Amino acid sequence: MIGRLFKIAVLVLGIADPSTAMADGCVADVDTKISFVENGKQYQANRIADYMALITRRDLHNSKGLRLANFAAVMQQDRANLYKTGTPDIVGEYMDTREDYFTTRKRRNQLSTMRYYSDCTLTRLGVTALQNDILNAGGLGVLWVVVFQHPDGKPAIYLSQVD
Repeated sequence: MIGRLFKIAVLVLGIADPSTAMADGCVADVDTKISFVENGKQYQANRIADYMALITRRDLHNSKGLRLANFAAVMQQDRANLYKTGTPDIVGEYMDTREDYFTTRKRRNQLSTMRYYSDCTLTRLGVTALQNDILNAGGLGVLWVVVFQHPDGKPAIYLSQVD
C-alpha cells in the first residue's frame, strides 16, 4: 500500500530547489479556467492538461539508478517512467494517468523550470517535511497535477494532494 500521502504546500519547489522557478501566488479555483492569485492580483488561465501522479520509489531515481535530488526532478521522472516504459505505477486503487502534454522529453524537461502553485487555503507550514518525505522516499503518494497557461506565456503547474 501507499506509505503516507503527502501534503502539497505553497511554494514547494522554491524551497526544495532554488533553481526551480518559485511561484509567489496560489490557485483559488480549478475549473475549465484556472483562477489564481499572484502579487495580489487575480488571473484567469487556460487549462492545458491534467493527470494523476502516483509518486513511487521508481520515480525517486533516474534511468541510470541515481537518486534524484529535488522535487521537480521527481515530477519529471514520474512522467518519463510512464511514457518511456508505457507502464503506469499502480498501488491499490491509485495509478499514474496519462495526459497529452508530457509525452516528449522536451516537454518533460519543462517540469524543472515551471512555476508550481498549490491551493490558496494551504500555508507554507509543513513544506520542509514534505520535501524531506519526497526526497527520503517516505512520502510516497498521489497528486492531482493541472498544467495551465500562465499569463507570461509559459506553462505552470497546480498541485493538489489526493486523499
